Amino acid sequence: MNTVLSLSFSGPGVIVSLLPDQIGSPNITMKHKQLRKKATLYSALIFPGAGLWLLGKRMLACAFIISSAITLVFLFVGIWAIAQNLADQLVAEMAASASFSFNITELMQQIRTQLHARPELALSKWLFVALWLSSTLVTYLIARAQTNNNKQQH
Repeated sequence: MNTVLSLSFSGPGVIVSLLPDQIGSPNITMKHKQLRKKATLYSALIFPGAGLWLLGKRMLACAFIISSAITLVFLFVGIWAIAQNLADQLVAEMAASASFSFNITELMQQIRTQLHARPELALSKWLFVALWLSSTLVTYLIARAQTNNNKQQH
């Protein structure tokens, strides 16, 4: 008589059903590897912390998600202020001289100048990149540890 066992590992709603003679089979290893890849890809491609959320590490995921979101908001607000300032300058130039000359090279130079005048934007950009990379690495390491723990249990 084959009875079904239920084995749950710390993924949200992820339950693997096994027959007793299937414990330790390659199918289980594949499911854990797929979860590890999926979680790592979530953190790498969707948003920092998304893979941790998938793995059930809600508090750690929230730490990455909230800090990344705050960093992004700071970046967008700073970039928006620079864009608004440049738009105001262009409108003032158009009002002063009844003509409009759009010089992309000069505009890019003004953008670079204003970006360099605000080093906190460059710092927040690198902070966001560091959060993203560290989230991906932490997700991979936690998923690998969970996979190893599940292998040892079988």
